[in-house]
Parts: sequence; C-alpha cells; structure tokens
Amino acid sequence: MRGRNPLSCISQTAEYILGPLRSVLPADILTEMLSISACLSHLQMLLKNVLSLDKLLNGSFTLPKEAFNPSHVLGAVVAMAKHSTQNDSVQLKLEVCPKVSSLMVEGAPMQLSLILLNLVSNATKFTTKGQVLLRADVVGEQEDDVQIK
Repeated sequence: MRGRNPLSCISQTAEYILGPLRSVLPADILTEMLSISACLSHLQMLLKNVLSLDKLLNGSFTLPKEAFNPSHVLGAVVAMAKHSTQNDSVQLKLEVCPKVSSLMVEGAPMQLSLILLNLVSNATKFTTKGQVLLRADVVGEQEDDVQIK
C-alpha cells in the first residue's frame, strides 16, 4: 500500500479491511474498525487544516459547504469519543430522532464533528458517574431552513 504519509497508509489499510472483509468481520471488530475509520477521517482533516494554516492567517479561510446527514456526524463523534471515556461508571449515549436521521443538510460536517467531539470529550472527562447524552432533535422547520437542537 502506498501513501504520501503514514496516516495515508493507515487509512488505506483500514479501507482494505473494511472493504472485502466487512461481511466476515465479527460485529465487535467491525464496530472498532468503523471507529478507527472515523478517527482517521478527522486526523486527515486536521492535517489538511494545519497545512492550510496560512489561509487562516491571511483571512482567506472559508468553511466548506457540503451536503451531509447530521446523524452520521453524531454517530462518528460517539464512536470516537467512546474510547476516551476512561471511567467505566460513565456511559456515553446517542439519541437521534427519526426526523434528523432522514435529513440532509448543508454545512461543514468535519468542523461540526470536531466541535462536538471536543464538547463530548470534555463532558466525559469531567463526569464522574452517570451518563453523557448526545441528543439531536428537530426544533424548527421552514422552507429551506431546519433547526436542530
């Protein structure tokens, strides 16, 4: 496998495992591989942003605008954050209403996931007992505008 950097090689290996082997992987291993894949996507985005720091410094940085499903972002955040929950007495849960699960919105999914990952990681870090709940529900709708809380 070839890549421009070690992260690319790891990503290609994960894709290889998730590709043809997906149907034969045990469920717990598949879950872990999907979590690794989500983490790799974030690392690649962070690397890309670090390499474009000059754009931020000179004021030419703009957030990407792409279509995405918010429930996919939320699921990836929980998959990544569950490994940072070091306390067994803290549960990380995700509740997404069916309306959010079927939505496609426009925005910056990677940046949203970075913000949510930071918030969820802090919540699990400073929670000593109980649960951290990441919940999404539609609270308002207009023609081309949806508010999710």
